[in-house]
Amino acid sequence: MRIAPLLCLLCCIPAYALDLGVAGTTWPILEPDVRISISESASQTDWEATQKTMTDSSKNYLSSLPKHSYPPVKNPTLQWLDLSIELDRDISVPLKNTDGSYSWTQLAPKGTRINPLSSKTFTQALLFFDGNNPQQLQLAKDLLAREPLLIMPIEAGQGQVDSTAKALNKPVFYASDYMRQQFNLKALPTLAFQGPAPKNHLMATIAFPPNTSADQVLYQWTTWPSWPQTFSAPKTKETPQ
Repeated sequence: MRIAPLLCLLCCIPAYALDLGVAGTTWPILEPDVRISISESASQTDWEATQKTMTDSSKNYLSSLPKHSYPPVKNPTLQWLDLSIELDRDISVPLKNTDGSYSWTQLAPKGTRINPLSSKTFTQALLFFDGNNPQQLQLAKDLLAREPLLIMPIEAGQGQVDSTAKALNKPVFYASDYMRQQFNLKALPTLAFQGPAPKNHLMATIAFPPNTSADQVLYQWTTWPSWPQTFSAPKTKETPQ
């Protein structure tokens, strides 16, 4: 056969590779060490400027919180609020089986109502007030002097949280939009607390007119005159994520 000698001849011919140069960007075959990349990035960061930016941001955080205004009320106004959450979908959790595997089990079906007051008694009262209003600030001082462990001050008006806390010499919380919605705030100052039996499954809020004294607030908290009452019907709230 003539093919075999031809193949042998071709195998003996020397081959040469032609260097055509490099076209485009080339990269090492191995990926760069992420630790080296982080170190290189950190070495190029202006940490002094970064620290100053973070410090300024933390100092200005409280002063940058949104401010709100509410009209005064002429007479004490009482509301009953149902803070229950109604599930808008089924809630399932993984349950461990005897063989060590897991399977999803329904914890609560859609439509289940969950009321936090049905399992826990809330002994404190939330005082929503405007720390920028001298009368309301003085009311908060007087109430805290009388009931320092039972009154929780919450800035809900035009006041600065940090300056109000210094004036009261006590931590002051900030009323977020979600909190304002949950407690249906319509006026300041407002006191919110768990209702007595048989309405202990509801939260009560009392909005007070200007010039209300601490004695009047505490009296309304502990006694129940027959005011005209409004009831806020429960709403279907989104399931917390």
